[in-house]
Amino acid sequence: MGLFTLNWVSDVLPIEIIDLHTPVYLQLFFGVATGFISAYIALYLIESKLIRPSSKKYIDLIQGLNLNRMEIVILSFCAGFGEEILFRACMQHYFGIWITAIVFVAIHGYLSPKDWRIFIYGFIMIGIIAAFGYLYDEYKIIPPAIAHFIFDVILLWRLSKKEISENYEEQ
Repeated sequence: MGLFTLNWVSDVLPIEIIDLHTPVYLQLFFGVATGFISAYIALYLIESKLIRPSSKKYIDLIQGLNLNRMEIVILSFCAGFGEEILFRACMQHYFGIWITAIVFVAIHGYLSPKDWRIFIYGFIMIGIIAAFGYLYDEYKIIPPAIAHFIFDVILLWRLSKKEISENYEEQ
């Protein structure tokens, strides 16, 4: 979908979203490092006393999907690469890093005026998603797509575990 949209709404060619000058190992390093750091920041927030009361419904939603490991990897890959192409190569090209980050977080439902805890989480997520945008500006699509993939794998894997839901119910 990201490539289709890129071709349809943008004057950016698919080859232009790949950094052919920076060594691949550096692109992978920056993507993996950013993915791990951002995922553990998000997990820390989700499991914090401040955000925890609002996290339960999202955890229940993820657990209701009953995803196995392969499904988590496939879903994370598709979201990581598809969304990054859509948001970085298409939207960011026209609207810049920060507007794109705000739209991304809002579309994912984390800027809810009805739940101030989720809004705080979303506000912090804007910074994380902006970091993905800066990765794209510097190294094109591979690092932010890898970061997004790693982020999603870690969060989906952790939040799909039954014991996290039981821990939330105990408190």
